[in-house]
Amino acid sequence: MKKVYEKPTLVLRGRLGAITAANAPVVLSNPPQ
Repeated sequence: MKKVYEKPTLVLRGRLGAITAANAPVVLSNPPQ
């Protein structure tokens, strides 16, 4: 059962990581006030 849940988690983490990496420069260049 573990391996069944590990793969989707890694995929979601990879997507979240990619989204975070893409948004990081925008957040750094436009800090919320």
